[in-house]
Amino acid sequence: MASYIYASEEDLAAAGNDFLLLRVTGATVRNSATDGRVEVWSQSGILLATSSQIGFFR
Repeated sequence: MASYIYASEEDLAAAGNDFLLLRVTGATVRNSATDGRVEVWSQSGILLATSSQIGFFR
């Protein structure tokens, strides 16, 4: 899992306690592996953070 925070302190203060938009995408599970990506956006349209995860299973 990797997480990247792009937001400045000012961006986070502007977002405050307001709702956030999460955009989640995932790839097809295949060959015992899957992956996913998350984007976290403020209501004003600022990209605050992203995260990606790769999973392996049996």
